[in-house]
Amino acid sequence: LALGIAYLFNRYSQKAYSVNSTLLIKEQQTSGAIANMEQIFAGNVYNPYPNLEDEVAILKSYTLNYRVIEEMPEFHVAYIPVARNGIQGQRTYRSSPFVLRKRSDSQPANVNMTIRFTTPDTYTVEVDEDDLGEKGLASGSGEGDSQREYRTGELFDSYGFSFTVERRDSLKPVEAGSRWLVWFESPDILANTYRSALKVEAVEDYASVFNLSFQGYSPQQGADYLNTLMRVYILQGMEWKSRAADNTIDFI
Repeated sequence: LALGIAYLFNRYSQKAYSVNSTLLIKEQQTSGAIANMEQIFAGNVYNPYPNLEDEVAILKSYTLNYRVIEEMPEFHVAYIPVARNGIQGQRTYRSSPFVLRKRSDSQPANVNMTIRFTTPDTYTVEVDEDDLGEKGLASGSGEGDSQREYRTGELFDSYGFSFTVERRDSLKPVEAGSRWLVWFESPDILANTYRSALKVEAVEDYASVFNLSFQGYSPQQGADYLNTLMRVYILQGMEWKSRAADNTIDFI
Protein backbone atom coordinates (compact mmCIF):
# COMPACT_ATOMS: atom_id res chain seq x y z
CA LEU A 1 0.00 0.00 0.00
CA ALA A 2 2.80 2.41 0.91
CA LEU A 3 4.54 1.71 -2.41
CA GLY A 4 1.31 2.34 -4.25
CA ILE A 5 0.78 5.68 -2.52
CA ALA A 6 4.38 6.67 -3.25
CA TYR A 7 3.93 5.75 -6.93
CA LEU A 8 0.75 7.80 -7.26
CA PHE A 9 2.38 10.75 -5.49
CA ASN A 10 5.40 10.71 -7.79
CA ARG A 11 3.26 10.04 -10.87
CA TYR A 12 0.74 12.82 -10.44
CA SER A 13 2.35 15.49 -8.24
CA GLN A 14 3.68 18.65 -9.87
CA LYS A 15 7.36 18.31 -10.74
CA ALA A 16 9.86 21.01 -9.79
CA TYR A 17 12.92 21.78 -11.88
CA SER A 18 15.99 23.52 -10.50
CA VAL A 19 17.72 26.13 -12.68
CA ASN A 20 21.01 27.88 -11.86
CA SER A 21 22.93 30.84 -13.20
CA THR A 22 25.86 33.02 -12.15
CA LEU A 23 26.03 36.78 -11.89
CA LEU A 24 29.11 38.97 -11.51
CA ILE A 25 28.52 42.20 -9.58
CA LYS A 26 31.34 44.49 -10.71
CA GLU A 27 32.49 47.46 -8.70
CA GLN A 28 32.38 50.58 -10.82
CA GLN A 29 35.79 52.12 -11.37
CA THR A 30 35.10 55.77 -10.68
CA SER A 31 37.19 57.99 -8.46
CA GLY A 32 37.85 61.50 -7.25
CA ALA A 33 35.36 64.34 -7.03
CA ILE A 34 32.90 62.90 -9.52
CA ALA A 35 32.53 59.71 -7.48
CA ASN A 36 31.97 61.76 -4.34
CA MET A 37 29.41 63.95 -6.10
CA GLU A 38 27.57 60.83 -7.29
CA GLN A 39 27.41 59.50 -3.76
CA ILE A 40 26.27 62.84 -2.35
CA PHE A 41 23.46 63.47 -4.79
CA ALA A 42 22.36 59.89 -5.47
CA GLY A 43 22.11 58.98 -1.80
CA ASN A 44 21.33 55.27 -1.68
CA VAL A 45 20.09 55.27 -5.24
CA TYR A 46 23.54 54.70 -6.72
CA ASN A 47 26.82 53.88 -5.05
CA PRO A 48 29.85 53.30 -7.31
CA TYR A 49 31.20 50.83 -4.72
CA PRO A 50 28.19 48.60 -4.08
CA ASN A 51 27.74 46.74 -0.85
CA LEU A 52 27.30 43.15 -2.00
CA GLU A 53 24.71 42.40 0.67
CA ASP A 54 22.68 45.35 -0.59
CA GLU A 55 22.87 43.99 -4.14
CA VAL A 56 21.54 40.62 -2.97
CA ALA A 57 18.66 42.43 -1.27
CA ILE A 58 17.95 44.30 -4.53
CA LEU A 59 17.89 41.04 -6.52
CA LYS A 60 15.34 39.60 -4.08
CA SER A 61 13.35 42.82 -3.74
CA TYR A 62 9.64 43.04 -4.53
CA THR A 63 10.16 46.11 -6.75
CA LEU A 64 12.68 44.42 -9.05
CA ASN A 65 10.74 41.16 -9.23
CA TYR A 66 7.47 42.93 -9.97
CA ARG A 67 9.20 44.63 -12.88
CA VAL A 68 10.43 41.23 -14.07
CA ILE A 69 6.93 39.74 -13.85
CA GLU A 70 5.52 42.62 -15.88
CA GLU A 71 7.90 41.69 -18.69
CA MET A 72 6.85 38.01 -18.64
CA PRO A 73 3.21 37.83 -19.84
CA GLU A 74 3.39 34.04 -20.16
CA PHE A 75 3.72 33.86 -16.36
CA HIS A 76 0.35 35.58 -15.93
CA VAL A 77 -1.79 32.59 -16.98
CA ALA A 78 -1.59 29.00 -15.74
CA TYR A 79 -2.29 26.17 -18.21
CA ILE A 80 -2.67 22.63 -16.84
CA PRO A 81 -3.93 19.71 -18.96
CA VAL A 82 -6.61 17.52 -17.42
CA ALA A 83 -6.88 13.85 -18.38
CA ARG A 84 -10.18 12.13 -19.12
CA ASN A 85 -10.11 10.58 -15.64
CA GLY A 86 -9.90 14.09 -14.14
CA ILE A 87 -6.26 13.86 -13.05
CA GLN A 88 -4.29 17.05 -13.61
CA GLY A 89 -1.04 16.92 -15.55
CA GLN A 90 2.11 19.02 -15.26
CA ARG A 91 1.70 22.76 -15.62
CA THR A 92 2.89 23.79 -19.08
CA TYR A 93 4.99 26.73 -20.18
CA ARG A 94 4.72 28.13 -23.70
CA SER A 95 3.48 24.77 -24.95
CA SER A 96 -0.30 24.79 -24.45
CA PRO A 97 -2.13 24.55 -27.81
CA PHE A 98 -4.05 27.74 -27.02
CA VAL A 99 -3.61 31.01 -25.14
CA LEU A 100 -5.88 33.34 -23.20
CA ARG A 101 -5.71 36.90 -24.53
CA LYS A 102 -6.72 39.56 -22.03
CA ARG A 103 -9.10 42.20 -23.36
CA SER A 104 -8.71 44.27 -20.19
CA ASP A 105 -5.86 44.54 -17.72
CA SER A 106 -8.07 43.67 -14.76
CA GLN A 107 -9.03 39.98 -14.53
CA PRO A 108 -10.18 38.04 -11.43
CA ALA A 109 -7.03 36.33 -10.17
CA ASN A 110 -6.70 32.75 -8.90
CA VAL A 111 -10.18 31.73 -10.05
CA ASN A 112 -10.03 28.26 -11.62
CA MET A 113 -11.69 27.78 -15.00
CA THR A 114 -12.04 24.51 -16.89
CA ILE A 115 -11.93 24.93 -20.64
CA ARG A 116 -13.19 21.97 -22.66
CA PHE A 117 -12.76 21.95 -26.43
CA THR A 118 -15.85 20.45 -28.06
CA THR A 119 -14.20 20.85 -31.48
CA PRO A 120 -10.81 22.27 -32.48
CA ASP A 121 -12.47 25.70 -32.77
CA THR A 122 -15.21 25.68 -30.12
CA TYR A 123 -15.06 25.33 -26.36
CA THR A 124 -17.00 25.70 -23.12
CA VAL A 125 -15.91 27.49 -19.94
CA GLU A 126 -16.78 26.27 -16.45
CA VAL A 127 -15.82 28.70 -13.69
CA ASP A 128 -15.19 27.34 -10.19
CA GLU A 129 -18.09 28.56 -8.03
CA ASP A 130 -16.16 28.26 -4.76
CA ASP A 131 -13.41 30.50 -6.12
CA LEU A 132 -16.03 32.96 -7.32
CA GLY A 133 -17.58 33.06 -3.85
CA GLU A 134 -14.22 33.74 -2.22
CA LYS A 135 -13.72 36.66 -4.62
CA GLY A 136 -17.21 38.01 -3.96
CA LEU A 137 -18.33 37.32 -7.54
CA ALA A 138 -21.89 36.02 -7.74
CA SER A 139 -22.18 32.62 -9.41
CA GLY A 140 -25.92 32.11 -9.34
CA SER A 141 -26.99 35.15 -11.31
CA GLY A 142 -27.14 33.34 -14.63
CA GLU A 143 -24.38 35.55 -15.93
CA GLY A 144 -22.31 32.60 -17.09
CA ASP A 145 -23.37 29.36 -18.78
CA SER A 146 -20.96 26.42 -18.56
CA GLN A 147 -22.80 24.70 -21.45
CA ARG A 148 -22.54 27.61 -23.85
CA GLU A 149 -20.12 27.06 -26.68
CA TYR A 150 -17.72 29.81 -27.66
CA ARG A 151 -15.67 30.02 -30.81
CA THR A 152 -11.95 30.72 -30.72
CA GLY A 153 -11.49 34.47 -30.91
CA GLU A 154 -14.96 35.13 -29.42
CA LEU A 155 -15.05 37.29 -26.29
CA PHE A 156 -15.74 35.60 -22.95
CA ASP A 157 -17.16 38.38 -20.80
CA SER A 158 -18.62 37.06 -17.53
CA TYR A 159 -17.89 37.28 -13.79
CA GLY A 160 -15.49 40.17 -14.38
CA PHE A 161 -13.47 38.28 -16.99
CA SER A 162 -12.77 39.67 -20.42
CA PHE A 163 -10.64 37.46 -22.65
CA THR A 164 -10.55 35.45 -25.84
CA VAL A 165 -9.19 31.96 -26.45
CA GLU A 166 -6.92 31.68 -29.47
CA ARG A 167 -4.67 29.01 -30.93
CA ARG A 168 -1.05 29.40 -29.91
CA ASP A 169 -0.03 28.19 -33.36
CA SER A 170 -2.55 28.82 -36.11
CA LEU A 171 -1.29 25.75 -37.98
CA LYS A 172 -1.77 23.38 -35.03
CA PRO A 173 -5.41 22.62 -34.16
CA VAL A 174 -6.49 21.99 -30.58
CA GLU A 175 -7.52 18.41 -29.90
CA ALA A 176 -11.29 18.03 -29.66
CA GLY A 177 -12.36 16.70 -26.26
CA SER A 178 -9.26 18.02 -24.48
CA ARG A 179 -9.71 19.74 -21.12
CA TRP A 180 -7.54 22.37 -19.47
CA LEU A 181 -7.50 23.96 -16.05
CA VAL A 182 -6.55 27.63 -16.37
CA TRP A 183 -6.45 30.72 -14.18
CA PHE A 184 -5.06 34.23 -14.19
CA GLU A 185 -2.23 34.91 -11.77
CA SER A 186 -1.98 38.02 -9.60
CA PRO A 187 1.20 39.99 -10.52
CA ASP A 188 1.57 41.05 -6.88
CA ILE A 189 1.44 37.48 -5.62
CA LEU A 190 3.68 36.29 -8.46
CA ALA A 191 6.37 38.85 -7.58
CA ASN A 192 6.40 37.70 -3.95
CA THR A 193 6.30 34.02 -4.93
CA TYR A 194 9.24 34.30 -7.31
CA ARG A 195 11.43 36.39 -5.05
CA SER A 196 10.75 33.99 -2.15
CA ALA A 197 11.81 31.03 -4.31
CA LEU A 198 14.95 32.79 -5.54
CA LYS A 199 18.22 31.86 -3.83
CA VAL A 200 21.24 34.14 -4.16
CA GLU A 201 24.51 32.86 -2.69
CA ALA A 202 28.10 34.03 -3.07
CA VAL A 203 30.33 31.48 -4.78
CA GLU A 204 32.93 32.19 -2.08
CA ASP A 205 33.02 34.37 1.01
CA TYR A 206 33.36 38.04 0.09
CA ALA A 207 33.26 37.16 -3.62
CA SER A 208 31.40 39.34 -6.12
CA VAL A 209 30.30 36.32 -8.15
CA PHE A 210 26.90 34.99 -7.09
CA ASN A 211 25.02 31.81 -7.85
CA LEU A 212 21.32 32.34 -8.57
CA SER A 213 19.06 29.32 -8.26
CA PHE A 214 15.33 28.90 -8.75
CA GLN A 215 12.89 25.97 -8.74
CA GLY A 216 10.07 26.16 -11.25
CA TYR A 217 7.48 23.99 -12.97
CA SER A 218 9.45 24.03 -16.25
CA PRO A 219 13.19 24.27 -17.01
CA GLN A 220 12.53 26.93 -19.64
CA GLN A 221 10.30 28.91 -17.28
CA GLY A 222 13.05 28.96 -14.65
CA ALA A 223 15.70 29.93 -17.21
CA ASP A 224 13.53 32.72 -18.62
CA TYR A 225 12.93 34.10 -15.13
CA LEU A 226 16.63 34.14 -14.17
CA ASN A 227 17.70 35.62 -17.51
CA THR A 228 15.08 38.36 -17.30
CA LEU A 229 15.92 39.03 -13.65
CA MET A 230 19.60 39.55 -14.46
CA ARG A 231 18.83 41.71 -17.49
CA VAL A 232 16.42 43.94 -15.57
CA TYR A 233 18.82 44.13 -12.60
CA ILE A 234 21.63 45.37 -14.86
CA LEU A 235 19.28 47.77 -16.65
CA GLN A 236 18.04 49.17 -13.35
CA GLY A 237 21.62 49.74 -12.21
CA MET A 238 22.35 51.66 -15.41
CA GLU A 239 19.21 53.75 -14.91
CA TRP A 240 20.23 54.62 -11.34
CA LYS A 241 23.75 55.50 -12.46
CA SER A 242 22.40 57.74 -15.23
CA ARG A 243 20.10 59.46 -12.75
CA ALA A 244 23.02 60.10 -10.39
CA ALA A 245 25.11 61.54 -13.23
CA ASP A 246 22.24 63.83 -14.24
CA ASN A 247 21.96 65.10 -10.66
CA THR A 248 25.71 65.78 -10.60
CA ILE A 249 25.59 67.71 -13.87
CA ASP A 250 22.59 69.75 -12.68
CA PHE A 251 24.52 70.71 -9.53
CA ILE A 252 27.61 71.74 -11.45
